Amino acid sequence: MLTAYKNHHRHYPVRVAVLKTSRFRDEEADGIVEALDAAGTEMKDLVWVQESSSVKVLRDGNYPVMRGTFVELDGKGLLYTNGSIPSYGTYPGQYDPRPFLLCPHKSSDSTVAQIAKDVLSMTKINWNSTQMNQKLPIPIRAARKVGEVLKYVSDGKVSSDYTRYM
Repeated sequence: MLTAYKNHHRHYPVRVAVLKTSRFRDEEADGIVEALDAAGTEMKDLVWVQESSSVKVLRDGNYPVMRGTFVELDGKGLLYTNGSIPSYGTYPGQYDPRPFLLCPHKSSDSTVAQIAKDVLSMTKINWNSTQMNQKLPIPIRAARKVGEVLKYVSDGKVSSDYTRYM
């Protein structure tokens, strides 16, 4: 990926965020950090995005918490990517929204609040949907969609061209 980025932009990225829905193993995180350091990446964030959390936030009124609600919890962050939207005047969902628990790896350079802001913004950049409040950030959503396609592809016939999976 770093080589493809460099070939297209003629330089390596200044910041790379790696989002996973499973915990980072130490050797895995070390390998990612080593590769990013070798490429000269100035900032790196490795984030475990837990899709279920036993912690929930409630608010006064008839509607669930606001979309974008963030609570820092001892180095981790609880983020609601779904919730009530003031411009809609309501909550556009059927069930109570469930937050993500963002768990930055110890090697991450950004604060959990900055990571939460970036994750929330990545829920709005799905060009294939007019829905502005996707629950999943696009890197996780896209990876799952590509995975759905690749499970039917035999070895040796995988393309790295992302547009083939859209």
